[in-house]
Amino acid sequence: MESPWSFRRPQRYVLTAIIVIAMLALAGTAVSLIAGGTGGVVPVLMLTVAPILAIYYVWYFNFSDLAREH
Repeated sequence: MESPWSFRRPQRYVLTAIIVIAMLALAGTAVSLIAGGTGGVVPVLMLTVAPILAIYYVWYFNFSDLAREH
């Protein structure tokens, strides 16, 4: 059985890099919005949820049981 596209070697590393870059962009945007005094609860949620999602997806694509099988 062929492995899913996202678990193959080059793709998993590219997806990990994209996830980390997106998390850094979201966190940076959230910090700038908080520093500017605009946005309310949305930047705070961006600042707390973005790293959690990034950690989860990096684990999922690289260290989960599904990734180890492929």
